[in-house]
Amino acid sequence: DNDFPIPNVHEGWGRINVAEATDGTQQYVDNATGIGTGGNFSTQYAVNAGGSFKVTLVWSDYPSTETAATNLVNDLDLVVTAPGGTQYRGNVFSGGWSQTGGTADRINNVENVYVQSAAAGTWTVQVSGFNVPNGPQPFALVVNGTFNTGPTPVPTSTATATATATPTNTPVPGPTATPTNTPTSTPTATPTVPPTSTPTPVAGRQIYVSSTTDGNVGFAFSDEDILRYDTNGAWSLYFDGSDVGLTSSSHDVDAFDILPDGSLLLSITGAASVGALGTVADADIIRFVPTSLGTTTAGTFSLYFDGSDVGLTTSGEDIDAIDVLSDGRVVVSTVGSVSVTGASAVDEDLLIFTPTSLGANTSGTWALYFDGSDVGLADTNNEDVNGAWVDPANGDIYLTALGAFAVPGVSGDGSDIFTCAQAITGSNTACTYSLYWDGSASGFSGEITDAFAIADGATAAMANALVTTTVQQDDATAGNTFDDYDDMADQEGDALAPQLYLPAVSN
Repeated sequence: DNDFPIPNVHEGWGRINVAEATDGTQQYVDNATGIGTGGNFSTQYAVNAGGSFKVTLVWSDYPSTETAATNLVNDLDLVVTAPGGTQYRGNVFSGGWSQTGGTADRINNVENVYVQSAAAGTWTVQVSGFNVPNGPQPFALVVNGTFNTGPTPVPTSTATATATATPTNTPVPGPTATPTNTPTSTPTATPTVPPTSTPTPVAGRQIYVSSTTDGNVGFAFSDEDILRYDTNGAWSLYFDGSDVGLTSSSHDVDAFDILPDGSLLLSITGAASVGALGTVADADIIRFVPTSLGTTTAGTFSLYFDGSDVGLTTSGEDIDAIDVLSDGRVVVSTVGSVSVTGASAVDEDLLIFTPTSLGANTSGTWALYFDGSDVGLADTNNEDVNGAWVDPANGDIYLTALGAFAVPGVSGDGSDIFTCAQAITGSNTACTYSLYWDGSASGFSGEITDAFAIADGATAAMANALVTTTVQQDDATAGNTFDDYDDMADQEGDALAPQLYLPAVSN
């Protein structure tokens, strides 16, 4: 209390002048959900020119041990990307201000980026989980600058489980097993072709596909390659399998996924030797961490998922579709009937795996995710699910089939991608179909799309990192070259020596 009558210069009543009472140059993010290994979080800020732009990342680390050589346990990375694509990594300073290049901080649980004179435009702040053995790891951001508007979140996946050479048991949240589906054989019949809807790819999305055979889309490709198609109609070579030793008939890539950090998950058609891993089975999933992509693909392989550890042992249990959900669960399809603890399925179904550990000692639980026979995918042998991707924004399921298919509302062939929207998953699957991508109309006529992924936003930017050369469909002889770059963090601990830190959203 004071001795002056009220109201006075010290106390009174009325509305607070928020502009005077708060510092409008600072923005805060308190992420209590956290991220895991391979997960990422992105947000954007519209910044005026001239002033400084400062970002601080901090997290309360998991307790270390007295004998640890490095006391940092859960390792997050901060990368700030300027409007023109210049990147700044956390704690890379000279004279008190952030510099480009450098290496990620593997010691501290506080990372800063201080840009002395910020360019006008949209700045992207990304936090990623380099190695989070005890996660997910919550964190906080403080951002200081001269803003046009407040931050606009960029949709990204978080807390993605990623295997290491010696995996730790890091539980990944997920639902308990749903009722077991009893497999039924797929009869052969002639489909009744319904009207086909007009495909409507989302603007800005890019489609990544692999084929069952070699082919040509303005340039030659092989069945171990992955191609990129953008919605402007341009094709490019994204992953050249032969560059990294995938050269035999068993090395056909028949399933893949692109993780938020830009690494790839792959499965192949048969048992074959892959790099330093030795023999990899067709029910395994391997992770490829690239140092470059496109016509000069290079990088390292590690074992992500050992199928034999969790019951995938027969020839029909060859994995032919992969998608890792934002919570770390793994959706797969197989070429034939599959029976594992907790679930069974046939070739038009999808299973979901909730891992407790990954890598050389894979463990977890299975459940039925998508019953194709519930939604019309059991009429012909061609209606085997050949590829799958789940939209993280709404749970819509995107599919490809082994050949000609006809489901309620849409028909197509093996080159097409179709959507199962508003999906109810599990043993009583329900959804509404539409055609998403017409492969024949897009230059993929005659091909069977045996694997695909779709990316937009920050994931697309990461996926396009390190691609060195692309040939446009309408200019096949020009050899147009462009460079997208980023730093690919190596999950297994600094095994990838000098790397590039250039324009793209990065981990």
